[in-house]
Amino acid sequence: MSWDEIANNINFNLEVDYEQLADFVSRNHKIADLGCGYGRVVSELVSLGYSDVVGIDPSKNMIDRGKREFPSLSLSHWKETNFDTLHETFDAVLVCAVLTVITDSEKRYEFVNTICSILKPGGIVYLVEFCAENERVFMSGIGMEMRYSTPSEYCALFRTFKTLKSNVFQCSTIGGTKEMGFSAIFRKCS
Repeated sequence: MSWDEIANNINFNLEVDYEQLADFVSRNHKIADLGCGYGRVVSELVSLGYSDVVGIDPSKNMIDRGKREFPSLSLSHWKETNFDTLHETFDAVLVCAVLTVITDSEKRYEFVNTICSILKPGGIVYLVEFCAENERVFMSGIGMEMRYSTPSEYCALFRTFKTLKSNVFQCSTIGGTKEMGFSAIFRKCS
């Protein structure tokens, strides 16, 4: 199973705390939503008055769906994005349930390095992920492998950043299962 195969049949639901985000990211900041899927969070940010938001996702079919559902949004396919030209471009990077679906440790670090590359010095990362008391890798009900990490494991991925705020909360999966979520605000050190 791949994200391209299920792109038109899935609706993401992990919530972003936009009030918390607004404490650290202003409406005129340049924001990248990495792993944006079909653009749900990008659309919500734009509707809240954020004026410079782009979404980038590795699933071509997710981006195609997003362009159909939200034609006014700036959505791009990962492979068609030249990250070298985006070096230190963004004031903030949003990551919503992306590390959950990156189960390989090396690929997780590559993803965090990409964030670090495109984020301005002093820039903000807003992370929201599913988490667990003990890390677990499993096959989800949608047929995709998932990895729920502990809050400390997520923070370790961003160890070169300053943690400004973090929170564990109750949430539900797409299938309605009750789980724990983790959100954190990190600042890129200058």
